[in-house]
Amino acid sequence: MKIDTTGQKVLLISDIHQNIDWVEKVLFQESPDRVIWMGDWFDSFKEYPDVFGARQTAKWLKDRIENHPEDVFIFGNHDLPYFEVAPACRQYKNKRHVYTHCSGFTASKAKDINKEMEEQHWQKFVPFVFVNNEFVVSHAGISSHWWPVCNTPDMSALEFVYDKARTALVNCRSYPMEILDAGIARGGRAVVGGFTWLDWDEEFTDGIPFAQIVGHTASHNHIRQNKRSFCIDGGQHTYAYFTKEGELRLTSITTPFKYTKNSVVGDFKKIEIEEHYINDFVS
Repeated sequence: MKIDTTGQKVLLISDIHQNIDWVEKVLFQESPDRVIWMGDWFDSFKEYPDVFGARQTAKWLKDRIENHPEDVFIFGNHDLPYFEVAPACRQYKNKRHVYTHCSGFTASKAKDINKEMEEQHWQKFVPFVFVNNEFVVSHAGISSHWWPVCNTPDMSALEFVYDKARTALVNCRSYPMEILDAGIARGGRAVVGGFTWLDWDEEFTDGIPFAQIVGHTASHNHIRQNKRSFCIDGGQHTYAYFTKEGELRLTSITTPFKYTKNSVVGDFKKIEIEEHYINDFVS
């Protein structure tokens, strides 16, 4: 759950949605020592020719898990249904009710994905990580709704939420877990979205003791800031990384035109967003 990036260049990528071509270009561009994958590998809603199929994506992901043990893999809401139904797929059955159901999910896609992803691969996924004693990195964010209300030391509270999330992942194959649900803002049953569903625009507040880095809520070409925290889902045009000195850098890939250079300004810090032209990447 806790990692220190000092001495390493650590890349953060969210919301892949089967666009492995984009991922490989970012990896080539940045040459990171390790990657924190922030979830949503599956369910592409685009028709680009470079978007892989579900099984191709699962094979690429499986190979990455096996060959890069240093990487961190975080669950997204578009990954959980395929994890949930994996035992049924291995028994050549359809699960009658999918508690973590998400748009884009299909039973046929689940079977293809789980032909590649074995249980040992799914078990590498975690709810979130705590980076450099400063940032909680998750797919969608942790709401103060899930934070202990008692006078608990900050790290103990974070460990409490982590354990609650891990327990939910263990149990979600058997019954619904509120911390894995979408909130009302996303049409779900929970009062507020869980760590894979929290909506940045409607639900996220910088309300826990730690800054956060999240994805999930897309905004084309745009990184957003809420006080100490950042949403880096820019519709596969943005990502982030920690330098070897532990500094956070936010990056926007400008394609096909050059966009106006931006900076993210908030109450706590100002971080320049780097720009790249798409032709800086390999073809």
